Amino acid sequence: MTHGCRSADLTLHDTPTERRYWAFVSHSHSDGRWAAWLVRALENYPVPAKLVDRDTPAGPAPRRFRPIFRDREELAANLSLRTQIERVIDQSSYLIVVCSPDAVRSRWVNEEVAYFRATHDDARIFCVIVGGEPWASQRDDPGAEECFPLALRSPRPGANDAGERFQPIAADLRAGGDGRQLARLKLLSGMLGVGLDDLTNRDARRRQRQLALVAASSFAGMVMMGGLAAVALGARNEAQEQRRQAEGLIEFMLSDLRKTLEPAGRLDALDAVGRRAMKYYQAQSPGQLDADSLGRRSRVLHLVGDVSDQKGDLGAALAVFQEAARSTGELLKRQPNNPQRIFDHAQSVYWVGYIAWRRGQVDEALRRFFEYKTLADRLVAIDPRNDAWRAEVGYANSNLGAVFLQSARTEEAVAAFKKSLATNLELAAHAPGDRGPLASLGESYAWYADARFIEGDLPAALSSRLAERRIYLDLLARNPNDSEVAQSLIVNREALAKIMMQQHRIPDAIGELDIASQDVLKLVKANPQNNEFREKLAPIFITLGQARLQAGSPAAAADAARQALAAAEALVRKDPMVVDWSGRQLGGARILQMKARAQSARTRRARLAALAASPGEFQRLDILSEGHPHDLPLSRAAAEAAVLAGDYRWSSGDPAGADAAWTKGVQILTRAGGVEPAHRYDRGRILLTQLLARVKTRSGAPPSRVDALANYLW
Repeated sequence: MTHGCRSADLTLHDTPTERRYWAFVSHSHSDGRWAAWLVRALENYPVPAKLVDRDTPAGPAPRRFRPIFRDREELAANLSLRTQIERVIDQSSYLIVVCSPDAVRSRWVNEEVAYFRATHDDARIFCVIVGGEPWASQRDDPGAEECFPLALRSPRPGANDAGERFQPIAADLRAGGDGRQLARLKLLSGMLGVGLDDLTNRDARRRQRQLALVAASSFAGMVMMGGLAAVALGARNEAQEQRRQAEGLIEFMLSDLRKTLEPAGRLDALDAVGRRAMKYYQAQSPGQLDADSLGRRSRVLHLVGDVSDQKGDLGAALAVFQEAARSTGELLKRQPNNPQRIFDHAQSVYWVGYIAWRRGQVDEALRRFFEYKTLADRLVAIDPRNDAWRAEVGYANSNLGAVFLQSARTEEAVAAFKKSLATNLELAAHAPGDRGPLASLGESYAWYADARFIEGDLPAALSSRLAERRIYLDLLARNPNDSEVAQSLIVNREALAKIMMQQHRIPDAIGELDIASQDVLKLVKANPQNNEFREKLAPIFITLGQARLQAGSPAAAADAARQALAAAEALVRKDPMVVDWSGRQLGGARILQMKARAQSARTRRARLAALAASPGEFQRLDILSEGHPHDLPLSRAAAEAAVLAGDYRWSSGDPAGADAAWTKGVQILTRAGGVEPAHRYDRGRILLTQLLARVKTRSGAPPSRVDALANYLW
């Protein structure tokens, strides 16, 4: 068997130290197909232009890693096979070992590895696992087969410490492993001497558009071919092979392709991927799908639901998540101790709870999130060293903390966020520079800062927010096109601005908010379908408007209110059941608009006209808060509307109406439970102080008591 341009007559006359091959692929005869794929994958990879000629462990980086030696059958028949192999290894910069139980049993693989280790640096050895388990021979597990050849497991020739394991760079091509794309990039990053993240990001930017089109068209063609083969040929084994290939492509879509498209904000491509995958499963008979296929189908449903949520269609998202939960729940009943079944069901449970949280259904959200944490704890109990399972526990604690914080259970929120932060600090230390753990750590810092801010611990809140910011700036320096991290940095700027406002650093706060507002508008313009980005518009402009009010710039505040109102109204049109949209965002935008107009008014009549809509807005928010009495952000919006409505009634000569509005505002806040004395910087406490001061005036006090009309601070 020949490959590429290599000659079948290899009589080597080069000096032993001269490089002729970039790599020598050592493999057993049974693993020949994997070796052939490796050679094609590595030789055909175009090295990014910025890396060409860059120093690597084997010299300047080429445009392509060609040639790579694979097949012993290419060697000449008239020379000793061992001699020829040794010469080829001498002239190869790297050794790539296809590891499997067959490789362990192969005499040639073992000798090739041993010779390379005797003549080259171990750092130039890479492993590709296609079967078996690494180091299984050193564990008490009779059911596991070793995949590393003996020469890999043995101490390096001449080494003194026989107890130290050799840990080569390894790519995992087993089911559920890295997948072909990531495996290829792992090998190439080692050969180029660059970080995996750096190569992955470069490759993602180059391929993200073509991947979506190629995957979609290939998948459509594969499904068609599979259907035609099954119908026309009626061959069961052919249909099974087509199904296996289709399932493999779906796995690629759910893993490598999704990881490429999500940071780039490619919601359109993700939507196409999810819908095409669902078409495949809709064409299959449920009875023909095994447990792995059903689990994969559920993960497709998670993707479809996630896209619907990002588009703002929470009703469609919930229906899909509930369908996934029924499927994963049934699979878990059949295999209660299977980690993959536990993981898949945990994701379904999370998404159902997430939609409940978005809609202000606190009890349902807590029930689902506690169930999610129980499942995550089970995963860690099965495999305590699995960082992916430990990450699930971190997510679970963060989710619970978010609901606790929203429900004014601040002490419980702080405890949950501390656990999540501790977990993510450890996971980030285990994988330095890895985007996933770092992004999760940034999110943990953010939630912990929010809880500390509400408690009144401004230094702790500020410290956590600055630590969060450093993570995002580092990630964006590596990949400026990572829209998810860019979004997190925008939220970080808004949160820092709120801390600065409490420190009376109003110009600094406005500076942060100006940048945040510009950045979020850019994200929305670049990703018009992504509702997650649109959700950030109203809160940022509301906070900017409040800062402008504190700076005495009502005209600038009115402009911010206009943009916040437009963004909030667009969200509410999508789904009025989302409490945050119809409550905090729409209510906050309307309140800001009234306050800005009142502050800019020059006469009493003009100020009254500015607040004329306040009684109606208060009534709307009051009714909404009655249905969600423990939703703290909603209660604060309703309480602020109560202040304005009462001020308007009082100044209009209706002290009884004013007293009723102010008193109801006090009731709303105390019912929500977010006004404990320790919460010095909590907006609810500030509002309560203002409401109680107004209630004391009652009908006998002069109207000048509130003549300023809405000139109070955030």
